[in-house]
Amino acid sequence: MNIDIPEDFVFKVSVEEILGKVLDPESFLVMGEGPVTRKVQRYAGARRLRRSSWGNSWQSKYEDTYETIEVTSWWYREDELFVVCENTPMEEILGEGHRLGVAGEIGVTEDMITKAREWLEAKKSEAENAYRISVAVPFAQSLCSSQEYSVLCRKARLEIEALYGWRALYPTRIAENIREEWDKATESLQNGVLRNVEIWSRTGGRTKAGNGWVIGPDGQDRKPTSWNLERRHQGFMVWEEILPEELVLKWSKSNSAAPHEFEVLHLPEGGLTEAQLDRILEIEDEIELEWKDARGFSSGDPSPSIGNGWGLIPEGFAEPIVESEPEAEECVEEESPLASEDDLQSLKDLFG
Repeated sequence: MNIDIPEDFVFKVSVEEILGKVLDPESFLVMGEGPVTRKVQRYAGARRLRRSSWGNSWQSKYEDTYETIEVTSWWYREDELFVVCENTPMEEILGEGHRLGVAGEIGVTEDMITKAREWLEAKKSEAENAYRISVAVPFAQSLCSSQEYSVLCRKARLEIEALYGWRALYPTRIAENIREEWDKATESLQNGVLRNVEIWSRTGGRTKAGNGWVIGPDGQDRKPTSWNLERRHQGFMVWEEILPEELVLKWSKSNSAAPHEFEVLHLPEGGLTEAQLDRILEIEDEIELEWKDARGFSSGDPSPSIGNGWGLIPEGFAEPIVESEPEAEECVEEESPLASEDDLQSLKDLFG
């Protein structure tokens, strides 16, 4: 990663400082010239040794083990020396819950130990807040403002966003978790490749609607690589990589009465093909038809038109051809010839 990574938060309180909260200075005197460090043997628990006996059967034997450690003499009471390791955890000195630590074993009252625990928690909380403000938040902001962040996968982005919350104290761990994805994002930006495109999809309702399309040069939609489903039939469609010749479209609508929102996420390098333009028109017609008679649930306002859609269709492309209607032929009624006198006489003779 081409970014400075801060170290994880570590809360440090000196042994001398915490002992000063629990040991009565009138009874315990600080050694005049400071602490004295020496090496001593400390019991390190029982080690189990195993040896064969009676064929394949096994028996266990335990042996005490010791280790050499450095201890520091911090306090003494009369002739009694109070020795504590330099790296002794505060829990061993003060204890946890109802268990008393070293301080309780040498006669310090529970009230003093309780106050020391409260002081320690307050000091730790203060140090954590200062670390969040001065280290974690600036680090998260630097990651979110980088170009790599825009092409990271959803999981990696959530890891970074956790720096604003409960994982603010562990930037090194987060950086290690996203290192591989971050390096991929850097490489894709250098090569001009769009990665980890996520588009919200919900087409079964009238609120929080959305959809997306990745259209190839042949006008065919390419299915997403994966889905991050929030519930059935809705979630984020994910395309791990977008090819240079592909078109990526996004559409959303918050509710029935809200305007349609169109966004072009990626245009083909060589321009739009005729097949892609046909597919755009087809999608825009589908959206217009889907929301034609929709109205807002509370306002009753009709759904606005899609207008110009994505605005990618050039003027004059696929305009409807208006065919001229054929001219109606004049119907000329032919006049029947007049009957002759012979015909009239024949009729008279026939009917009398």
